[in-house]
Amino acid sequence: MIEQYLVENFLYSNCEKVKRNGGGYVMRCPVCGDSKRNPNKRRCHIDYYAKYDEWVYTCYNGGCPVPSGNIQSLYAHVMGVSWKEANDELTEKKYDSEKIKAKLDKKPVFIDEIDQQGTLDLDLNDCLCLNQKPDGRIQERYYAHLKKFYISRWIPTRHNIMVAHSGKYKNRFIIPVYEDGEMIYFQGRAMNNDIEPKYFNPDVIKENIVLNRELFDPEKYIIVTEGLIDAYMVEYNQGTSCIGASVSDEFIEKLLSLSKKGIIIALDNPETDESGYNNYRKIIEQSKHARRLDYFYMPYIEYKDLNDLRINNKDIHIYNFIVEKSISHFKASIMLKNII
Repeated sequence: MIEQYLVENFLYSNCEKVKRNGGGYVMRCPVCGDSKRNPNKRRCHIDYYAKYDEWVYTCYNGGCPVPSGNIQSLYAHVMGVSWKEANDELTEKKYDSEKIKAKLDKKPVFIDEIDQQGTLDLDLNDCLCLNQKPDGRIQERYYAHLKKFYISRWIPTRHNIMVAHSGKYKNRFIIPVYEDGEMIYFQGRAMNNDIEPKYFNPDVIKENIVLNRELFDPEKYIIVTEGLIDAYMVEYNQGTSCIGASVSDEFIEKLLSLSKKGIIIALDNPETDESGYNNYRKIIEQSKHARRLDYFYMPYIEYKDLNDLRINNKDIHIYNFIVEKSISHFKASIMLKNII
């Protein structure tokens, strides 16, 4: 494995507008030059895939000649060397690592001052993430559960889900929301079905929290899901979540200001999930913005949500699938009335 501080030092030293994004990075693509219209657009993502033990880059700028590859390929392109030389240098080259490691060890605790609304009572010393080395057998067992969780649910590692091995949130996966590199919220999800409640979350106001707010492409639809992991399934970082709460008009207004294309509501399957049905009904019948929205109903009764859809259809492009299957408010209201 190529150490993260080596990857980070390479990116910050040689690429433009690099910033942390969960456990990975976003930056302007050095292969295609990224957006020509917007010099601040960052469409290149760097993520660590635990399943393959590899750092991978993906460019979401249409027309990029080499839109994806491993970090060695990107290094070779930027530095003008062969893949073998890139691999040798990334694994052997000596960097001033102390400064980089200090950045990686930052542990945000408080919600940012812009949306000050509570305290994230999470001690990150109680947690493990994939790019940390477990300390002892107990932590190794937790690490194994975390790795299995990522792989079984097909979660991109850039979202930096952790597992709490001690403390207040012990035996829970920590599913975070980041904004500008800072953690502003998280859900504590039980590691197994024997732990109650399923979710144990910090006591903060959630209405101002918009997952992926700073990453949305205004030329694409924003997809609204119930769960954070469902939102993680949507390509281009166009998924966001109501975080288990109802979709309020204030939340919709925030999203409408962030997309020129529109908003698609893609909650849990209303055919099989009572919460999904009730949330759809509340939006369709009560929201003053209901007619400005599009809706996606899960077309397969056996799948509860987008994560189920991803797990059982590995090659599906979730964003495109939702856009193609989305329907108007009029049609959505008729279909909902026919659900018993």
